[in-house]
Amino acid sequence: MALDHRRLDQLIEADLLDLVTNAVAEGTTLDYKEELPTNQDESKREFLRDATSFANTAGGHLEHDVPRKRGNWDHVAVGRAGVFVLETKWSSGSALVVGDELRFGNIPYAGVRFRRAAVELRDVLEAATGKAPWVTAVVVIWGDFEQEIVDGDRVTFVSGRLLHDWLGRQPPRLSEGRTQQLATAMRELANDPYAGHVRLPL
Repeated sequence: MALDHRRLDQLIEADLLDLVTNAVAEGTTLDYKEELPTNQDESKREFLRDATSFANTAGGHLEHDVPRKRGNWDHVAVGRAGVFVLETKWSSGSALVVGDELRFGNIPYAGVRFRRAAVELRDVLEAATGKAPWVTAVVVIWGDFEQEIVDGDRVTFVSGRLLHDWLGRQPPRLSEGRTQQLATAMRELANDPYAGHVRLPL
């Protein structure tokens, strides 16, 4: 049975039972999970790897904790749908996006912070490849986030449980060659702690 690219929240119990009854095997567009990711970093990373892979049927490329001038990029995903800098946030309370700000109770995170991370990565990838890619800033929220998906000012806020589905709906923007070029640049960046600093010609 095909799930017809429906959102996770649009599936009903009969859809899942049909998969079991027909013994539908996992493949490039289906992966079974017993549970959603926990608050442990490795659990969230595994979920992000799966989400990225499914969002890019040729297999996405994902790097974690990539060093930058100040701090790091939590996760960077590269695939045919583009380059995504994924900032993960976890809260035991409720998350709310108001205007250009993510709020966990009294703790605000301004949207400019996430946009700045995307622009910095764009500049580094331009220096590495000779051409600036569009880098999409995504904030992945683990915990209570009733708004689920909010498209802000050049920042998208997505509930962690919907990340796979959201990435899967992004249209292809890059050729295979450009995707590989950017993935290679990200691998080198992740393995070279000084690569995140834009080098100026002498």
